[in-house]
Amino acid sequence: MGGAKEAWMAQQEADALAEELETLIREGELEEGTAAYGVAKQIIGKGIETLSGNQRALFDGLIRDRLDRAARDREIARLVNNDNS
Repeated sequence: MGGAKEAWMAQQEADALAEELETLIREGELEEGTAAYGVAKQIIGKGIETLSGNQRALFDGLIRDRLDRAARDREIARLVNNDNS
């Protein structure tokens, strides 16, 4: 794969993660003033590669868990809505 395509794909992934984090914040899953909120805002603004080791551990644990749970909840809602259609 060419460098331009890899860079484009990496940017798409970064944008998708930022959007998911914005959704968690908007839905109140990450409370303002907490470390998780600060880490999420840093990822949104500067990218995941800027995290320190401790921040990355928080992302890989708590924040990733909330992202996964939100994705499961959306999938369940989609399935329920499809069944009711």
